[in-house]
Amino acid sequence: MEVDQWSDVRKRRVTTPQRVAAATSSLSDEIAGYQLSVLRKSRGLTQRQVAEIMGVSQRRVSAVERGDLDHSEISTIRSYIGALGGHVRIVADFKGESAQIA
Repeated sequence: MEVDQWSDVRKRRVTTPQRVAAATSSLSDEIAGYQLSVLRKSRGLTQRQVAEIMGVSQRRVSAVERGDLDHSEISTIRSYIGALGGHVRIVADFKGESAQIA
């Protein structure tokens, strides 16, 4: 069995600004999902209980907590946060200014 040297592997990888941005976005979504699961657990709720409150499947709650936020509508996130007793604020940030839009 042939083993690649780490230096050879690094030379073959393709790193572009787009791939870095995609990886960063994916990681941010995973972190956000994890934070949501921590909030849920701190309130003593199971995924199934949150799903019942939201009117969705436990599988959907699990997807949100895994960071599947790109495929989630704002209403889903709002419903999830509401099931935990919170509310969502959406802020649009621009260079030098921001606006709360929801």
